Amino acid sequence: MAGKARHGWRGDPPRSETEARKRIVGAAMRCVDRYGPAKTGLSDVAHERLPGERYLGVLLTSGRSGRFFAGVTSPEAIEFARSLLERTAVDWEKAGYGHAELDELAEFALRLLLSLVLDPGTPARSGSVLRGFLRRWAGPAIACGAAGRP
Repeated sequence: MAGKARHGWRGDPPRSETEARKRIVGAAMRCVDRYGPAKTGLSDVAHERLPGERYLGVLLTSGRSGRFFAGVTSPEAIEFARSLLERTAVDWEKAGYGHAELDELAEFALRLLLSLVLDPGTPARSGSVLRGFLRRWAGPAIACGAAGRP
């Protein structure tokens, strides 16, 4: 990324893709802390990190963000999702999750989230209906993984 003319990034473009990812992940974490996971969207992250990037903001809020999901299981995304899991009140070690299993759970959560974002269903689930759906289907899968059962 260095050496290329860049607009935005508050006048301080990242020197590499890794730095760009770290900045975006940091912005996402601040948004989750500020608004909570249920009220944080891609547009919030874009406005936090890239307030002057009006074209990127349009892309992230208009349903044309499919290309951004290609890296949903990148090491940075897994790290971010793991950090969110670690910030919950769950004692993951006591539940049977080591570092590798927590990474797998983070990947599972990201893949599930991607599926719900890309196709929220008809009618779309939200609020208590979505929570019930996840408790019924994702909850047992997570409990089964902690117990080491197939």
